Amino acid sequence: MQYNGEDIAEKLSRKSIGLLSYLLVEGKAGINREKVAYMFWETSKDEAAKYNLRYNLWAINKLIRVEKDKIDSALLKCDKNQIKFSEDIELYSDIDEFEKTHNSNNELKIEDLITLKRLYKGDFLEGFYLKSCFKFNDWVFYEREKRQKKYFDVLNKMKEYYEKENNYMKQISILEEMIRINSFDEELYVELINIYINQGDRAAALNQYNRCTLILRQELNLAPKASTKSLLFKIKTVDEEVNKTRGASKVRRDKDLDYNIEYVSEEEFNRALECNRKINTKTILVECSSFTNLNYYFLAALIDIIIEEYDKNTFNTFDNEMLRELNRVNPLVEYDKSEKYIMYSNDLEKIRIYQAVKQLLKIITFEENLNIFIKNIEHMDRYSFEFIKFISLNARLKNIDIKYTGDINDEKAIELNRFNR
Repeated sequence: MQYNGEDIAEKLSRKSIGLLSYLLVEGKAGINREKVAYMFWETSKDEAAKYNLRYNLWAINKLIRVEKDKIDSALLKCDKNQIKFSEDIELYSDIDEFEKTHNSNNELKIEDLITLKRLYKGDFLEGFYLKSCFKFNDWVFYEREKRQKKYFDVLNKMKEYYEKENNYMKQISILEEMIRINSFDEELYVELINIYINQGDRAAALNQYNRCTLILRQELNLAPKASTKSLLFKIKTVDEEVNKTRGASKVRRDKDLDYNIEYVSEEEFNRALECNRKINTKTILVECSSFTNLNYYFLAALIDIIIEEYDKNTFNTFDNEMLRELNRVNPLVEYDKSEKYIMYSNDLEKIRIYQAVKQLLKIITFEENLNIFIKNIEHMDRYSFEFIKFISLNARLKNIDIKYTGDINDEKAIELNRFNR
């Protein structure tokens, strides 16, 4: 709770916080005093309950006041029968904004859904509880359930939208959030498993199957449905199908690549670098060093240069989740830290980071070529090297050329040499 930009929750009693929350949701037009007194002091005698209510109302009005037209006004207007908010004070509630958008008669667009997702930063009054206030705590529980269902509906609509757009990373992110809310919904795991199967990621699909099985057994003492168990066969054949596809395309890979990645000698490397600079071709040089063999070091250096040389508006096209993934690699990338942080497995986090960096490269090469020069490939950190392989095998990046130099006998150079034109 904030007043004039200042957090006032520490200055209010828990009963006052609960009372204000209840009034914001249920009683903006006014609410009966006896009802409020009974809800918050139901185990007290009538006189004691009324006294406690008067004291809390006084404490709230003492703290929150506004001067309008030289008239001092308190937050709450109270008479013998009713309590309501003063019309002189401007109130903002994330719940009101959520309800206004969610209940609009217009069909919700993806922009509306993203706004609703950002507004829902956690369960209703998450972690808030008042001792011996059974009616209030019951009210909180039912409000929490009601609003969580609406949020789940928002996530479901987002998932369907991203499914139509074939945006697998967004689908995975939304499904993970839905599982956080309802970890016993077997169908959510099935959807995740099928996404990973379609992407050819056998390990991730198997992890989700095992995760589903473990949760159902430990929490509900149930086994997965027969239809879910049948996915095991599909998971086991993923590697075989992927290998068949890769084997069939191995000879044609050179023709299929939308960009060039090649090893050059040190002399050729320097000559090409100098030539590109003379003709003002966009060029990024990253030198790998054995002293900086930290995870994602190469990608962090790459983003550093992009931040320095490209328009800052480049990052405005990213949603906050993608900016957060880039920030995990390079802290210079700014994002809205007020949004709820979601923990992912190491494998999923790595994929999300790769997708974010790939999207960044797609944006900056949309209208012009980019040359990336990598020096001392043998010293590139493992995670960044896997990213180079990732875009070589899975991405369709245009207008980008990668040249690398270093020890030609190093295993990294040998492995990347398979993707040379």
